[in-house]
Amino acid sequence: MRQLVERTRSLVSKQVLHQTGWSLVGEVGRLLTQIVVFVILTYLFDPSEYGVLIGTLGLLMFLQPYAGLGATHLLLQRVAGDNWSLERAIGQGTTISVMGGTAVTLALVGLQPLILPQVDRLSLAILGGSELIAMAVLELVIFAALATERLRAMAMLRIGHGAARAFAGLILLAFVDTLELWMWAVAATVAASVVAMIGLLAMTTQIPRPISPTREDVTEGVPLSLGFGISMFSASTDTFLLVRLDQVFDAGIYGAANRVVGIARLPARALLFGSTARLYAAGARSVREGRDMALRATIVATGFTGIAALVMLLAADLVVAMLPGDYADSAEAMRWLSLLPVLGSASIFAGTMLTAARLHKYRVALISLSASVNVGLNILLIPDHGWQGAVAASFVSAMVHAVGVWTMLQYFVRAEQRGTLPDRNQQKSR
Repeated sequence: MRQLVERTRSLVSKQVLHQTGWSLVGEVGRLLTQIVVFVILTYLFDPSEYGVLIGTLGLLMFLQPYAGLGATHLLLQRVAGDNWSLERAIGQGTTISVMGGTAVTLALVGLQPLILPQVDRLSLAILGGSELIAMAVLELVIFAALATERLRAMAMLRIGHGAARAFAGLILLAFVDTLELWMWAVAATVAASVVAMIGLLAMTTQIPRPISPTREDVTEGVPLSLGFGISMFSASTDTFLLVRLDQVFDAGIYGAANRVVGIARLPARALLFGSTARLYAAGARSVREGRDMALRATIVATGFTGIAALVMLLAADLVVAMLPGDYADSAEAMRWLSLLPVLGSASIFAGTMLTAARLHKYRVALISLSASVNVGLNILLIPDHGWQGAVAASFVSAMVHAVGVWTMLQYFVRAEQRGTLPDRNQQKSR
C-alpha cells in the first residue's frame, strides 16, 4: 500500500492529492446517502415503478445541460480559465439555469403523451422542477466551489444533498402507506432547493443578483450544452429506451445494478474534481501540458477504478441480498456492468482536457459519434435482449469514445508542435 501511495504521489502533485482527498470525502458521503436512498426506493417502488422513475430521470438528465445552456461548465471555464469574478459568474449562471429549466419543464409537460406516456404529467412537472431547476442551481454552486478549488465546500454540498434526500425518503417510508411518484418528486425538489439555497449563501454570502444572459453567454454556452447534453443522453439512453419500449421491469433491474456499480466510478470522479481547476489552467496554457497532466491522472484513476470494479464483481450477490427479492437479477447485471467504469475513467480526463483547451467542438463530435453508436445498438438489441442488450451497447460506445478522445488529443498536441493548432484565443470570454 505504501508503494502504491508513493507511486501515486509521483504521478499527481501533493496539492491535487489534497483536493482529491476532499473530493473523495464528498463522493463517498454522497454515495453512502445514495445507497440509503436507493434501498428506500426499492422498498417504496416495485421494479416496474422504479424503472419508470429511472427512465424519467434519464430523460431529465439528458435535458439538463440544454436547459441550462451549459451554465455549470461555462462558469468553470470562466472562473478557472478566464479569471471572471465568482459573483458575476454565479449571477449569470443562476439566471440562465432557472429560466431555461422552467421553459424546458413546461415544454416537456406539454409533450408528455408523445415523449413518455408511462409517467403522469403532475409527476413529470415536479420532477422537472427538481432536476432541471433546483438541481441545476445546486450543480452550479458545486461547480463554483470546484472552479475556486474549495473542494471541502463541494464535499459538504454533495453530502448535504444526499442526506436531505435520504431524510425525505425515510419520512415517506415511515408515514406513507401507498407512495405515488409525485410524492417522491416533491420530496426530491424540496431537498435540492434547500441545499442549493444554503450553498448560494455560503459561496457568496448573499443571494446572487440576477444577471440577464447575453448573446455571448448563448454563443459560448450552446456548444458546451450540446456536448454535455449528448453525453448525458448517451449515458441515460439505455434506461430511457428500456422504459419507452415497455420493458420497465428490465429498466428497474438495469437501473438498480447501474446505481450500485457507480461506486466503482468514485476514484476517477474524485480525482477529476480534485484536479479540474488545474486541468483548465493547464489547457489554457498548452495542449501538450494539459495532455501530460491528463495522462498522469488517467493512470492513477484507471488503476483505482479497476480495483473498485473487481470488488463490485466479487460482491454482487452480497450487495443484492440487501434488496427486495424482486431485484435478484440485479446481481447478474452488476457483473455485466462492472468493467464499464474502467472504460469511463480511461477517457474522462482526455475529454476534459479538450474542453479546457478550447477544443470542445471536437469533443462534441466524438461524443456524438459514440452516442450514435450507443443509441443505434440499444434500438437493435433491447427488443430481443433487454438489459443485456443495453449493457453491450454501452460497452461498445465507451470503447469507441475512449479510443477517439485520446487519438484526437494527441493529434492536437502534434498540431501545436507544428504551429497549426486552431486559434483558441478567439473563443475566450472577453
